[in-house]
Amino acid sequence: MKLTIWSLLIFLTPLKALAKVQSIKSVDQFYDIVDNDANYTLVKYYTTWCSHCKRLAPVYDKLSETLPRELGDDYHIEFLEVDCDKFDRALCSRLPGFPVVELVKPLRTAVNDDDSGREKEKEKDDPEPEALGLFDWVWSFWPFGSSHKKHKELDTSRIREYQGIRSTEALTSFVKTAIDYDRYNALAEQVLDNTAIKHTGSPIIEKARIYVASLGADLSSEREKVYKTLKDSTSEQDIEYARLQLHLVNKLAESQETAIHDEL
Repeated sequence: MKLTIWSLLIFLTPLKALAKVQSIKSVDQFYDIVDNDANYTLVKYYTTWCSHCKRLAPVYDKLSETLPRELGDDYHIEFLEVDCDKFDRALCSRLPGFPVVELVKPLRTAVNDDDSGREKEKEKDDPEPEALGLFDWVWSFWPFGSSHKKHKELDTSRIREYQGIRSTEALTSFVKTAIDYDRYNALAEQVLDNTAIKHTGSPIIEKARIYVASLGADLSSEREKVYKTLKDSTSEQDIEYARLQLHLVNKLAESQETAIHDEL
């Protein structure tokens, strides 16, 4: 077997060099990446003294290579690692221990509501920039400080903490399940949004709105019915629609329970 110079270089390249994990160097860098409108961010919080963190490191590096292929072109995900020896107070103070892996949702949830690709967006208001005080100006020279922004902690509603087995397969399943849930949840919100355009041109939205209008008060029985449909469905299209139905029923049930609680 004849080795070319390029194949030899690839063979000698460390696995870490091939990974897509970004090591956080500043608080600003962290928030610039996680506070975006489109991409999910997977964050590994670790310390140098933690043995479990050391065992997770190669798993996380491998995940950064394999997961993007699993997700395809539909979703882009950033991989970060935060050294909590350096960023304890700034980024890690809320964490109970190490290592911690969290999936952070983008600021904006967008779903196509018609065939032309028009999107419904949910976004946070951007705060007005504030002038730097003397302390902030001095702090900006510290390499692990924030150079020009004042940050709050991440909104916990955007965070899902992974609590399973630390394997590539389990982490892949966790991320894919979470992204799928967000997609169906955003679609369900669009179906139930009374302010949205009624005729979107999207067959699944129109069909789902008719379905919601036909529902009675017994949502528990309807949920069991949808579960059975989901279990028995064989086509991808039927499975997709059944999942949307399940999200709709769950959302309506939550609203129903809230209304009953308020009456009490």
